[in-house]
Amino acid sequence: MSDISINIIRETGGVTRAGFGTVLILANTAQAYSIYEDLASLSDDFATDTTVYKMAQTLMSQDIQPEQFAVAGVTYEAGVDDVTDLSAFLDTLVQDSKDFYFVALEASDEASQEEVSSWAGAYAKNCFVRTDVLPSVSTVSTWGSNTAIYYTTQTEEYPEMAMLGFGGPRLPGSLTWKNAELATITPEALSGTILLELSTARYNVVINSYGRIVTSNGLLQGSLYIDQLRSEDYIDIRLEEDIAALFINMDKIPYDDSGIAQVASVFENRLNQAFRQGIIAENAGGQALFTVTALPAADIPQSDFEDRVLRTLSFKYVEAGAIEGLAATGRIVTRDNIELAL
Repeated sequence: MSDISINIIRETGGVTRAGFGTVLILANTAQAYSIYEDLASLSDDFATDTTVYKMAQTLMSQDIQPEQFAVAGVTYEAGVDDVTDLSAFLDTLVQDSKDFYFVALEASDEASQEEVSSWAGAYAKNCFVRTDVLPSVSTVSTWGSNTAIYYTTQTEEYPEMAMLGFGGPRLPGSLTWKNAELATITPEALSGTILLELSTARYNVVINSYGRIVTSNGLLQGSLYIDQLRSEDYIDIRLEEDIAALFINMDKIPYDDSGIAQVASVFENRLNQAFRQGIIAENAGGQALFTVTALPAADIPQSDFEDRVLRTLSFKYVEAGAIEGLAATGRIVTRDNIELAL
């Protein structure tokens, strides 16, 4: 049971520092959880013609390579074994504190993907899947809100891995996951009707946009963008780490105004870092739009003192957001109806 609880509530109308960008490839063959830093070491365990190797190869073929990736697996045959074998195996990984934030599957059938998608939502992981099934004929009842779906008709390509290789190594807040230029991925030539269907269902797809090969969107299956959830998780997870470090490093934090100020300063430092990374918005004067509020010791309930738990500190912030589209208006006027800015 943790002594630290950080609860971020969206009000709009534990992974370590090393693991926050780590991708787990869930294999269909028995494999103990292993960390790899390159493809050469992976080839000792998975032949170069296996799906797992090809997925990792796509991951490591983008312009910025991840420092590491993980592979773990359980003997599994889609349509034969129970899909709960996958989620049960993933349960054992998190119970053993294995360190990853993203999970992608070797299995490409919808039943397996739906199971892992649901599991990821329960464990605050991001699930990335590829599919050649259009939303209108999908058999999935409910995708997990933490799931990003990449549509592709290319049987030997892995756009979800390309996107993870492109976005995973970058700092939360530093990019959106739309208009990403991915290496090794063929753009889909789709009609406007199908593109609209995919977008409406919050699917992502690699397309040719004005001569550039880019991702159409950076959407999750819930109501958020990929970068939104990752930024929220970054603040949540890092604050837990920061507070844990404070508790461990200090012999004692007094339950008075000075001790409360120590805790509040940890929140302020982390939120300022999030501001510098582009997660938190600024006002017209360039100030970060967040507040950290804590009651003075004199106003704290006696029961909190007795429990030695600080429950009266809260914070809020405004997301920086991103501009991903444009609707502008122009007019053609006569010479005497325009003033030039000098």
